[in-house]
Amino acid sequence: MNPTLYLSCLVVLFETLVWTARAEGDFDSQRARVIEIYGNPATDQATRERNVELLANFFDKYTDQILLPPELRNRVNDAVTKYKEEKAKQSLVEGTPAQGGVLLTLLAGLLIQVGIEAAYQGIKKAVS
Repeated sequence: MNPTLYLSCLVVLFETLVWTARAEGDFDSQRARVIEIYGNPATDQATRERNVELLANFFDKYTDQILLPPELRNRVNDAVTKYKEEKAKQSLVEGTPAQGGVLLTLLAGLLIQVGIEAAYQGIKKAVS
């Protein structure tokens, strides 16, 4: 076998292994952060509200790796979908979101409640 081709194959294999290990590490670190924020009763509501985007992205990306009862999984998916749809509709003023947005605030609150419930029931048992 040509040494250049052999070396190229080894580099691709090595990069694939590194990428896979990093992806698993991302899930574990994000899971730990979500549990720290939403699974801890001592966390204040303002911290939860500031991190609602983290929660939405976590559920959007890793919902298949979390062991949740079917009813809770459906509620999580619905809450994330509604939150993201409303967030996409939000108008920007000079590149930043406009103030207000009562519906978005309500959907963020719903997502937070579902996130708290999921943190207690399933995220801790996630399959990595």
